[in-house]
Amino acid sequence: MIVGRVALSYEDYVLAIHYFNQIISAKPYLYQPWFYRGLAKYNLDDYSGAEADCNKAISLNPFVENIYELRGLCKIQQKRYEEAVEDYNKALSFNPRNQSVLHNRMVCRIEQKDYDQAETEVDTLISLWSDNARLYAIKAEICLMKKDTARGIEALDKSLALDEFNGSAWASRAQISLAREQWKESETYLDKAIHFMPKYVPLYLNRALVRYKLNKLRGCLEDYDLALTLDPNSFFAHYNRGLLRAQVGDDNAAILDFDFVLKLEPDNLSALVNRATLLQNTGDIRGAIRDYSRVIARYPDFYMGLYNRAVCYRRLGDVANAEKDEFRIMKSQQERHLGIRHSRRKVDRTTRLYSDEDIERYNQLVVADQEESAAIKYDNEYRGKVQNLQVSVDLQPDAKIDSTLLSKPEAELHSWERAVVLFNRANSLSASKEYQQAIELYNEALLLDEGLADAYYNRGLTKIFDNRIDEGIHDLSIAGERGIYRAYSVIKKYRK
Repeated sequence: MIVGRVALSYEDYVLAIHYFNQIISAKPYLYQPWFYRGLAKYNLDDYSGAEADCNKAISLNPFVENIYELRGLCKIQQKRYEEAVEDYNKALSFNPRNQSVLHNRMVCRIEQKDYDQAETEVDTLISLWSDNARLYAIKAEICLMKKDTARGIEALDKSLALDEFNGSAWASRAQISLAREQWKESETYLDKAIHFMPKYVPLYLNRALVRYKLNKLRGCLEDYDLALTLDPNSFFAHYNRGLLRAQVGDDNAAILDFDFVLKLEPDNLSALVNRATLLQNTGDIRGAIRDYSRVIARYPDFYMGLYNRAVCYRRLGDVANAEKDEFRIMKSQQERHLGIRHSRRKVDRTTRLYSDEDIERYNQLVVADQEESAAIKYDNEYRGKVQNLQVSVDLQPDAKIDSTLLSKPEAELHSWERAVVLFNRANSLSASKEYQQAIELYNEALLLDEGLADAYYNRGLTKIFDNRIDEGIHDLSIAGERGIYRAYSVIKKYRK
């Protein structure tokens, strides 16, 4: 138990699970190893597996507040906020002044958009810990969500009076200025926020937008570069940097950004239009036609796409297809002139929301629909390391057995041998996309030998391939618990 807890303290969660497994095998009636193993799983992003261990720990000892606190966090990560509140209420029945639990319950209220109750609870926290600058910053965020800017600024001033190094408070001040289109003031506040929170990506995205508004294109590009240094998979940074690179004539670099965006979101039509334009500019005419065609299939009267595709067809000498597009443009213009179809409303904006699918606004910077709060975070939120590794999502290989065991009748095989034979047959079926048959064979194999970790892993993947995500994650959790640690990377991938 001591060695397992030491492994936890050093964030060696896989090793910790190994030790707690040994205790559970020897003394399954102790609640502590179930709780600590759940904590290790939580830190590996295996939230459903962690919740299951907490359930077992509570069944063995229902009077330990930390178990309810951990289970609440597991439920939060699965967006089951009401159930998390129930766990936090139970934990508070043991210790009414648990700051972490009070804080997380309040954040659950925000997630549920119950802003009045959230404000009541943050006021309770402030009454108990009046010198906590972070709490005033959170109160400010809640006031802003309630559209009460004046009280929000008042709360931010209190937060900064207590702690002028509070980066989240400066970020909130910047957000208010940004909403008011006070670009210079917003840039000043963002500079301060970044100074105190240099690894918080949304700050760089916001400052890039502000600098764009101030026509500081070089600084804008630098912010997107910094954002991608911290988060190489940032959709917004790649998309918007691609637009800016195109604007300054760096077409080939812009194409790389839109290639990345389209790997993340293959059906993002605005990205397709931008890449098509860039491919046309750089001489990849067939690639441009391919991208324009995908967009036109969705928006048949997209004037810009039809016109440019016609130009591309003519550059290839394909006069027939060029004339077809030109005829569609002419027909569309006639229909609009006759009032059959109205032209799209022009919007004089330089940015658009991520959810805005208006194809005519393809060349505008993209911003998130809802700004991520720098102040409102859950307490006790850590991250392990194993689950962050990039692994290929492949079945575990067949178990190596004596080939003579395959020609023999099943009745002559030992249970383990029969299980392995079934397990290997199931792998072949899964690889052939015969998912249901494969799952049935994995089930049979595990009935014969429940210790086959590979079978749990492969059954989990097969269920995921069959779009049974939750069931698959459950099997992967068991596989990870039994030593196939790459399962945690796969859980993290598909949990989202």
